[in-house]
Amino acid sequence: MKIGFQGSERNDVFVAAEEMAKIKLVKNPEFIPFPSIFILFEKLHQNKIDAIVIPVKNSKTGIIEDNIKFIQETQKLGIEVDMEKTIKVDYVLCKKNDNILDEQVKFIASNMQAFKECDDSINKYFPKAIKIYTEDKLLEVDYLKEDKFPEGTAIITLKGVIDKSTLHIDKERFQDDEDNATTYVWLRK
Repeated sequence: MKIGFQGSERNDVFVAAEEMAKIKLVKNPEFIPFPSIFILFEKLHQNKIDAIVIPVKNSKTGIIEDNIKFIQETQKLGIEVDMEKTIKVDYVLCKKNDNILDEQVKFIASNMQAFKECDDSINKYFPKAIKIYTEDKLLEVDYLKEDKFPEGTAIITLKGVIDKSTLHIDKERFQDDEDNATTYVWLRK
């Protein structure tokens, strides 16, 4: 079964798609990343993939309006919600290694959603840090491992995304709200 999701492997939607495929007892799922929600729905409508997983709501930032609109519009085409799952958000702050002190962190790299969900924690621990906006959790992990960010950069990413053998988790549960969760839906035609 081919399951589409937006973004890259090891992002939050990929993790949700994996969990939902297990619940649905999908044998040998093939997870295919796509760059946009529009392309996901287009591929599903064209029967190029069997299902898609998208986020629809976050407990801190609210309903994801554009994704809801896509669902409503594509119901006319026979695309329907087959499953809903809420998953707790688990952000961590990572440094290249455990020798880097908080005072040495000058930059924090992450995506806009993570910055919104970790704003209070950033202000508490790193009030002077400059934010570097990224679009891809996998890319920010790789950039930190390969020293492509400026010296003194830490990243905020999902716990399940990092390679613990090469990066140091400095602060766990870095999100502002311990109960922060995102709701995903599994759609099929």
